[in-house]
Amino acid sequence: MPDEILDFNKNPGLVIRAFHEQGITGTGIGLAIIDQALLQRHEQYEDKLMLYERIHCIDGAAQMHGAAVASIAVGKDI
Repeated sequence: MPDEILDFNKNPGLVIRAFHEQGITGTGIGLAIIDQALLQRHEQYEDKLMLYERIHCIDGAAQMHGAAVASIAVGKDI
């Protein structure tokens, strides 16, 4: 049961899994994300990060929202 709950909560929504089932994965596509400060060494996306710039960040600390968006966009387990 815990594994089912974990898998359910990894569902990114937006019918992303339906696209993946059709073979549409976004491979070879570039993506820019403008959001809060990002945790650059996050296990889900650190190997996908090509360029990272902090522009007008209020503080230097990483925030939850930026990491969540990056994980949904290019995370290994989603």
